[in-house]
Amino acid sequence: MGNGFTPKDAILESINSAVSSIDLAIYSFSDAAITDAILRASRRGVKVRLVMESDNLAKSTPAKLRFAGIPIVGDGQDGLMHDKFMIVDGQTLLLGSVNFTDSGLNADNNYLVRIQDPSLAEAYLEEFESMFQGRNFGAADLTPSPRNTFLAGRDQVEVYFAPEDHVADEILSLMKQAKESIHFLAYTLTLDDLGQELVDQFRSRRDVRGVFDADMLPGSTGSEYDLLRRAGLDVHLDGNPGLMHEKLIIIDGKIVVIGSFNYTRAADERNDENIIVIYDPALARIFETEFQKVLSNSQP
Repeated sequence: MGNGFTPKDAILESINSAVSSIDLAIYSFSDAAITDAILRASRRGVKVRLVMESDNLAKSTPAKLRFAGIPIVGDGQDGLMHDKFMIVDGQTLLLGSVNFTDSGLNADNNYLVRIQDPSLAEAYLEEFESMFQGRNFGAADLTPSPRNTFLAGRDQVEVYFAPEDHVADEILSLMKQAKESIHFLAYTLTLDDLGQELVDQFRSRRDVRGVFDADMLPGSTGSEYDLLRRAGLDVHLDGNPGLMHEKLIIIDGKIVVIGSFNYTRAADERNDENIIVIYDPALARIFETEFQKVLSNSQP
């Protein structure tokens, strides 16, 4: 997102300010500046640990980090370790849709949220430890999270991990509660229940609009895009030459649903994913600006 302070700025600032620990769960990692910042942190005594998708471990950046003695655990499963979150000093949580890659940080539509809240950081750290220490990935970890609801400042926040917390059901429940509007950005959306609920909400005179990634659509078996278009919804393909990689739902201009979770069966049942639901009209307005920017740049 914009404002002159980029996701990369926030990532680098957080790494450079780390005192004791950096715990990073990231699907893909190749950015040189972030790599150098991680290495500097490790050299000054910060305990750095990574969890990654095994298919990406052989690439140059993970190899460089491992050579420097930084431990990295791969998921080693058929599903994906698709999370994108980082906990710094057990206090600060960074999460979003962005991978730490050149395209993810510079060309694609992505977002990152940084939250200073020990309780939320602890919830994500417990998930990290389950993967790093317990080697519990994907469908091998179906024990529901011990806690889903938090209070960050004055805002109600909910955290769900896939597959153990049945994320698609939680999103469907939130959609059903919409009274005025649902605006969404979807890299891909193939879950029939979510597609039908968007149609039902539109027929109930809710303002339902969305943008899909154009590059993903041809290879996205079972996409709900055609269903929504046939039903008359205001949905579009994005106009970014890179990827429209965001996974975003804004409900009634008050509730924001963000995270790594693509709206697919694989994400819901096999991958390691996360979403965070934030009940905050001020944050919703920021994401609404992002939604409108992507929508205004979309194809007719």
